[in-house]
Amino acid sequence: MNQRLTVFLTIAFFIAPISSANSGYVPQRVTYTPTYSPYVEPRLGDGSTLSGGLPPAFYSEAAGIQSNFDVSQWLVYRYYPTSSRGGEAKFRTHCNYSHHLADDPIVYPGQPGASHLHTFYGNTLANAGSTYGTLRTQGGSTCGGGQINRSAYWHPAVLKDNALGDGKTMIVKPDFAIIYYNALVRDIAKITRFPRGFSSVFGFDPADPKNKRIATEVEAANKKGSGHIFGSYRASGNGNGFGGWRCEISNGSFAASPIPGSALQPYLKNADGTATLNCPVTERIGAVIASPQCWDGVNLSSPDGRSHVRYMIKENNTALGVCPVGWYRILTFELTVWFGHKGKDDYKSWYLSSDRMADHRQFLNGQSFHADWFGAWDYRIMAIWMRNCNGLTFDGKPGKPHSCIDTQFGNGKAGIVQSAAPDRSRTPQIDLVTRWARAGKNRFDRLP
Repeated sequence: MNQRLTVFLTIAFFIAPISSANSGYVPQRVTYTPTYSPYVEPRLGDGSTLSGGLPPAFYSEAAGIQSNFDVSQWLVYRYYPTSSRGGEAKFRTHCNYSHHLADDPIVYPGQPGASHLHTFYGNTLANAGSTYGTLRTQGGSTCGGGQINRSAYWHPAVLKDNALGDGKTMIVKPDFAIIYYNALVRDIAKITRFPRGFSSVFGFDPADPKNKRIATEVEAANKKGSGHIFGSYRASGNGNGFGGWRCEISNGSFAASPIPGSALQPYLKNADGTATLNCPVTERIGAVIASPQCWDGVNLSSPDGRSHVRYMIKENNTALGVCPVGWYRILTFELTVWFGHKGKDDYKSWYLSSDRMADHRQFLNGQSFHADWFGAWDYRIMAIWMRNCNGLTFDGKPGKPHSCIDTQFGNGKAGIVQSAAPDRSRTPQIDLVTRWARAGKNRFDRLP
């Protein structure tokens, strides 16, 4: 499905070699048991009680792995939000750029170089051999909270041909990524926690570019004579979670009017060669994506990284989202990646590594954006923010939702926000790369 790219980063003055990242790993062994066929009509559900209690995966999830470092070194005391700020239930953190590899530990576990080129955030040693165990015990992190969050996050690399006028294709390095774990307050009672070792792929699917899968599900849900009583259904958004590209106004916020040409766009360049967006050079351009809200409750992953999760579909009369019967509601994972640029003549020529895969049709510049998440938080900390920020119930004790920003855990403490330095276990060369990227310099890594 993906073309093979061999990547050599030639910024030796700025970033340490990462060749050791591929040594000593045991390939992830994915056990996948499909739990649906054919599709079961969804209904307005009651969350985790749909299958009679806890998801089966909770009885076989990965064992908790205690952090092998002093967690307190990554904690600071912060103001605990005392109000829900308009009924929000969210936890926000951010991650800096870590590295690039043609690896995918979810879809191509144990196969270095088998994937299209990816940009990685979070765990500094994430690679094709990464498992929950290796992520929890090895590597630093470029995310808020440092090694408390050794999760791996990645998406197709953004590329530019002849970027420096020398005929070479270069990698456009991001400034940073902002990550939300969100819930609607009205839905908290329906949502179950993320299990340890959970991973998924979400966003544009090159194997299903027209979103036929979600269309088939909506059609099945709307079949006459199926006995449903809640009316008709439709896809939520475009059905794949990729919101599009958008301009920034300040510090990771979306632009809106009066800036012309700032509305979300599904790709970066029109067929006539013009840019779809008109972002000023003083503001970044970002890609926005959200994960599925439904989980089969059995599998922590699946061969394609997608089949164990689904996007909700909406009931037309109430606009409420529903999952298939027997599936479980989970938090929505939202990712926005921000890039500095030199104007529309610059970014309209960017394209994703997944836009040009040999085994799929060629997509428009920036059209095939998708993302992967392999969770490896210190689970004691993760449980704290899922309870205090998202309001989820743990051990029979209901939480209270808040808006927790800048890696606040909702208990009076927060993870150290890494504005530049990525982690304390490695040399700070990535700090230099990040600061140069913010200054509009050294924005590229060379491809051979």
